[in-house]
Amino acid sequence: MKTSNYLAKLPQEATIKNIQVLKDYDLISLDVSIPSQRLCPHCGSNDCVIKDSGTIQTVRHIPCNHRGTVVSFHKRRLLCRDCHSSFYETPYWIHPSLRMTQALYDSILLDLIQPLAFSEIARRNHVTQSTVQSVFQSIQFGRPSRLPETICIDEFKGNSGVWSSKSHRWYRNKYHCGISDGDSHSVIDVLDQISGVYLNKYFHKFSLEQRKHVKYFCCDMSNGFVSVSRKDFPNARICIAPFHVIKRLNEMVDEVRLRYQRQFQDTGDSENMKKVKGIIRLLKTREYNQAAYWGARFNENKQRLHDAFEVAPDLLEAYEALQFFHDILASSPYSIQSEELTEWIKQYTVSDVEEIHSAACTIRHWRGYIQNSWKYGKSNGLSEGLNNKVKVLKRVAFGLHSFEGFRKRILLTCGKLRLSNDPLSILEKARDGKEIRL
Repeated sequence: MKTSNYLAKLPQEATIKNIQVLKDYDLISLDVSIPSQRLCPHCGSNDCVIKDSGTIQTVRHIPCNHRGTVVSFHKRRLLCRDCHSSFYETPYWIHPSLRMTQALYDSILLDLIQPLAFSEIARRNHVTQSTVQSVFQSIQFGRPSRLPETICIDEFKGNSGVWSSKSHRWYRNKYHCGISDGDSHSVIDVLDQISGVYLNKYFHKFSLEQRKHVKYFCCDMSNGFVSVSRKDFPNARICIAPFHVIKRLNEMVDEVRLRYQRQFQDTGDSENMKKVKGIIRLLKTREYNQAAYWGARFNENKQRLHDAFEVAPDLLEAYEALQFFHDILASSPYSIQSEELTEWIKQYTVSDVEEIHSAACTIRHWRGYIQNSWKYGKSNGLSEGLNNKVKVLKRVAFGLHSFEGFRKRILLTCGKLRLSNDPLSILEKARDGKEIRL
């Protein structure tokens, strides 16, 4: 009997009296022994006696053999001799506020950590979507208890907000802000705004000692994020990942290509327009990887680039600037990278091509923070990866309108619960309705 109870995730002190196979689920009738310790929830006294026969309670349980399971047991009514209050007994294996067992509650929680839709989680556990929603609403995430040594911050497109019952409309923010721990590779909080004033107000909720503990602040080439780091984190080194530089140079190359494409289109030169049209992927590919990426079409693609450069000389200069920076990233150590970056800036800040000159001036402006990323080995790639997971969540959930629900789902899927070896030990607070602080 103990073995069957263990496999069915039922309490060891219970005895299975009967199993009824119904149309949509299996009904298990249990005979639960009287607990030796009966504590009063009002005064804490253990001098409690059985008042009457009580009632029969049915709760949802984890599925068995791909069928839903319902557990039925006798719930006794007790009387406290000290405070003379009566109450129903609450078995430890039953959730205190939801009509389900703790085993089913834990199973739904573990599924919520995965990027799954509520409908898929309900199908896996053989419950309704409203049941999954009830479990999801019982989880509360508070503000992080401390700040990590490495903060990665980035904005992402959310389009979620708060419902106003007074005006009967959603007040949405297009972009939200994700704050991640660069050392543990997990999300610690999500904010609904990206303005500098809002971020300063949020970080000032932490003490100055905690903010001094932050050593690295990884962000993109945004004046707002950099000003927040300078104001709130006096000991932090600002690091801008080379990813953002490559992205800026890719945009530069495409701007030059589009300029020539529009020029040929306006003059009616369809032959030259075809040469510069549809080659953006070829332009962005690093020369070292071209043979591996293009394979049998290597010579053909090389000829396409050669033909485009003949009719668009500015495009050749932009392409060489991009490849030069790829070579800088591939070089080592840090001292050589710094020297090559100085040479790159000197060469392309005096360029006559407007797009190249603008991109070179931008890199010159952020040069110190870019070199910090090389020197300390810190990157904002974690926050960039968050954007992909957010897109997956939005796709499987068919959109998330409420920001609180959106934030909660991101912290469940991308937070430290996902990295824990025993997430149930962390989610014990959720069973009692307490806030989880990461």
